[in-house]
Amino acid sequence: MDHCSYLDVEEWRDLPEENILGAHQVLYDKPDSDESREQVDLRNLPLLDDDGCEVNIYSEEGLRVPRRIPTLFRSCGALLNLRSVHDLFASEDNNEGIAQNSIPFYVYPVAFTKDIGNVQSHGLMTNFNRRLTLIDNVMRPRLPDDDADENDSLAGDGPGLDGEDNPPRLGSSVLHGINCQVYNELSHRVRDEAKFHPVQLGMISTAMAGTTAKKITGQRRWQHRLDQCNVGLPHERFVDKVSGNDQPQALRFENTYTLDVHQLSDDRQNGRAIYELIITPLLKAWNHPTVLQPIKDAMVVFKPDVSLPLSRASLTYILFL
Repeated sequence: MDHCSYLDVEEWRDLPEENILGAHQVLYDKPDSDESREQVDLRNLPLLDDDGCEVNIYSEEGLRVPRRIPTLFRSCGALLNLRSVHDLFASEDNNEGIAQNSIPFYVYPVAFTKDIGNVQSHGLMTNFNRRLTLIDNVMRPRLPDDDADENDSLAGDGPGLDGEDNPPRLGSSVLHGINCQVYNELSHRVRDEAKFHPVQLGMISTAMAGTTAKKITGQRRWQHRLDQCNVGLPHERFVDKVSGNDQPQALRFENTYTLDVHQLSDDRQNGRAIYELIITPLLKAWNHPTVLQPIKDAMVVFKPDVSLPLSRASLTYILFL
């Protein structure tokens, strides 16, 4: 799971070059996905470009290395542009120029906006799945090298991950992506259970219609809803939960995986190896430019003075026709 949010920064603090160089022996001007990347001399590299933007540097793994941190800022709410989400799940086998999805996904517009909201899918984002495949290839068991028929080999054609012309034969995959969901963090604040928040439960309608209930079960259900409304009307309870400063407004990205531990080699069937070789790389994968940039392109960011919680709350009040 990871969070993605935007900050309206008013003040920055530069990080000491010694600290950056101490943590990274080699730095590059581009991520590892760009074959033209070159090493940079941090001491002779300007911090900002002509537009006042930070000149990015990258680690050996291809991750961006911050050169300054914000010290005074305001958080901005964010959602996904549902018209651009298909780019995150685009198929890799599209040779005809036709937009296709590698996996099915479902969009959930927020507050009657039609085209901004949350997403669920039965698989992982295309670019993230590429990073997962790299991790899986490292963890897959190596098969004994023998003179078996090349057609039976599980190794791919061409060079392997380490550049060797004859990559090792690999066993079956051990790490699999199951599903993904992206939603605003505010959802956790307003829901008592996974599916709906109080405004969506029809509490007031049940309390009004339940007066004619004749069976015991119906009367009990009506009394339960009536007691809930007496404590607080659903739209009022919603506003209470989202009112106040520092409300969570970041986007949460959650992936679900399965790991076949029994397929791992004996020396990797332990918590330390799983944490260092699987969990940590999966978390870092969210920050890789090939994963993060498409996500940023699909985000809708609100200005700091636009309260996403209160804008949603205004749409929960009852309309009398």
